[in-house]
Amino acid sequence: MENVKVYRLNECDAVAAESLEQAKKWYLETTGEESDEQCEQVSFDAMIWEDEFMQRKIPVREILENHWNGTPFIVFSTEF
Repeated sequence: MENVKVYRLNECDAVAAESLEQAKKWYLETTGEESDEQCEQVSFDAMIWEDEFMQRKIPVREILENHWNGTPFIVFSTEF
């Protein structure tokens, strides 16, 4: 997990990947959507809601520890 980072690719989705390029490519192949030009790296200490019931926040680090298996995935997603 030492090489993985989390990138917020647009106002809704953040993807875990080993590079920004890998995150963008995976996101396009998976969702069919381009990422925004202004992508930002998300801190492992950032706190996000655990689920849609919004009763408990957990750090991004915990999500990575539980779900990172070497392939990109959406760490969190919000609806606007």
